[in-house]
Amino acid sequence: MALEGIHWETEKAVEFGDTLYEEIAYQTIRASMQLAEEKGAFSKFEGSEWHTGEYFERRNYSSERWNKLQQEVASTGVRNGWMMAVAPNSSTAKIGGSTDGIDPLYAVEYAEEKKNFKFKVTAPDLDHNTYDYYRRARHVLDQKWSIRQNAARQRHIDQSISFNFYVPHTIKAKELLELHLEAWKQHLKTTYYVRSTSQAEIEECEACQS
Repeated sequence: MALEGIHWETEKAVEFGDTLYEEIAYQTIRASMQLAEEKGAFSKFEGSEWHTGEYFERRNYSSERWNKLQQEVASTGVRNGWMMAVAPNSSTAKIGGSTDGIDPLYAVEYAEEKKNFKFKVTAPDLDHNTYDYYRRARHVLDQKWSIRQNAARQRHIDQSISFNFYVPHTIKAKELLELHLEAWKQHLKTTYYVRSTSQAEIEECEACQS
């Protein structure tokens, strides 16, 4: 999103997530179909929603390329009955030089401590162009925009999504309830952790911004 020049708390971010995850879904299903050509479809394919096309209809996949893929899947099958989930992947993201799955950035720069070591983390592709899109840390972002992004992407996910709330430690119970109610209104299947700050983190964040 930073490379695309998209701020987190915007309608454009919601649309970007929807478009990106539809593309991921398309390529994943197509790859599974190609595996089915080589190794055969999964054992329960016959009569499944993949076979009948219900899978595509429920997700409103109706463009020309999706209709073509649906017909190919009905004829060839898919190798996997279930394909897509968004897992928590903080450690592997660091190794790959990326951010933590679907989570906003913790901070532009910070130190992460594991059991036996501590290492420095910097926002990927950080420069004078991307800095402005990274500067708002995850705990000060409006979490309702994160909910909306998740609601958009979950249409393309056939399993589950590890979706976290990031809130300041000063959050009131009423405000936390409102976040969960908003998630329910947006038809999220599930939420994962609620992660809050410590006082030290708040003070550090304010010092960096000043």
